[in-house]
Amino acid sequence: MRTFYLAALSAAIVTLSVGSIAQQPALTPNPAPAPAQSAPATAVQKPSAILQPSLDGLKSSISSLNLDKWKRGNVRQEAQDHISSIMADMQNRLPGLMTDADSAPAQISKTLPLSRNVDALYDVFLRVVDAARISAPSDQVQSLQQAQAGLEHSRSILDAQLQSVAADQDKQFGTLQVTLRQKEQALQTALATPPPAPKPEPCVPPKKKVVRKKTTPKPKPSTTQQPSTQQPAPQKPQN
Repeated sequence: MRTFYLAALSAAIVTLSVGSIAQQPALTPNPAPAPAQSAPATAVQKPSAILQPSLDGLKSSISSLNLDKWKRGNVRQEAQDHISSIMADMQNRLPGLMTDADSAPAQISKTLPLSRNVDALYDVFLRVVDAARISAPSDQVQSLQQAQAGLEHSRSILDAQLQSVAADQDKQFGTLQVTLRQKEQALQTALATPPPAPKPEPCVPPKKKVVRKKTTPKPKPSTTQQPSTQQPAPQKPQN
């Protein structure tokens, strides 16, 4: 159930992020107030730093087993088969999963396959420990139990880190939902509100055309005398 929740949460975050980028509208309304940012996430360790010491202890414990000292029977044969399966997984499959997880330790889709593989490896190793309690000498049983305790401890640390990463991504997912919801509401408000009517331009009266009156120049007085045209009256003859 835990692994299904982590995988579903990771897929939902990726899907929502891609969808938010692809569905951005052309209209850009006034930006909505940004939500308060959460505290920075806890530093994430590489899975190899958590698991490798216990895996080395497991490999050393299995390599030091002497099955010839075990009681003969089906229990010893089954333990031999389980040991062969564990060694093959640690040599062939586990290194590649570890490399992928180390490349992106905060990405659940990279770390989860490694965690599942280690869980399966631990379950098979428990069968070896149970078989040793029945058929193996006490010193070999003690060595296997120490390796079991170390692997169990490292698995717990890795699981706790996965849960922490999932909680951080859950917060980011919630913050992203709030941001998208605010942007959607702002866009709907901008589309529903009609644009303001344009302000009427002030009416400027036309300028009156100034008509200039033409002035008639006054005639200048003449300075030359004109000859008189009157004839003198005829004089009467004297007697």
